[in-house]
Amino acid sequence: MVVTNLLRAGIVSAVIPERCAVVVAFSDKDNLVSRELPVLVPKTLQTKYFRLPDVNESVLCGFLGNGIETGFCLGAFYTSVDTPPAETTNCQGVWFDDGSFCMRDTATGKMTVLNKGDIVLHPEGGAVVIEGDLRVTGQIYGDGYE
Repeated sequence: MVVTNLLRAGIVSAVIPERCAVVVAFSDKDNLVSRELPVLVPKTLQTKYFRLPDVNESVLCGFLGNGIETGFCLGAFYTSVDTPPAETTNCQGVWFDDGSFCMRDTATGKMTVLNKGDIVLHPEGGAVVIEGDLRVTGQIYGDGYE
C-alpha cells in the first residue's frame, strides 16, 4: 500500500449507530466507498463514550498497511463550508443543530447551557445540591409537597 493511502479524507455516506461505525466515500478516488469503519471514541470499556459524525460530514480515516479494507474513522474536521461554532481559544463546548449548546469559557470558568427543551436531573439515591446563590427569573413549581 502506498504511504499516501494510510490517511484519507472523505465524506460520511452512512452511519451504523449499533456498532459506532460509518461508511465513507472518497471523492478523490471516484467516490470509492469504504467498508464499515469503527469511529474512534475516548473510552469503551467501563466508562463509555458515544458520538458519530453525521452523513455528509467531512472525516479523516486511517488505514492499516494492507489496503483500505481495514481502518478507522479518526474524527471529523471543519472546512470552509462547515466552520467552527466559536472563534476563541478560551472556549470548550458542544453545539447542537437546534441551537442548544453547553459551553465553558476556560478564561473565566463560566459555563453556559442553553437547551431548547427540558433539562431533567435524576439523582438516584442523592440530591441536587446548589452551593452558591440561586437566581430564578421564572416560576418555581413543586410536586409531592404537603
